[in-house]
Amino acid sequence: MAKSALEAAGIDAMIQADSAGGMRPHLASASGGFKILVRDEDAVAAREVLEPLAQAGIDDESES
Repeated sequence: MAKSALEAAGIDAMIQADSAGGMRPHLASASGGFKILVRDEDAVAAREVLEPLAQAGIDDESES
């Protein structure tokens, strides 16, 4: 959901997770979950987009 919100705002984003190439998806949550990556120059705008989602308790796990 977070990635979709960023892309809707025109911000390119990637989800990073260590899942052994998709073979062991449980590793991603065991190793601290997922990270959303954006370009340095988009970081401030990305925070502005994601802050309301975080305050509402919405996370990006449903998208993975």
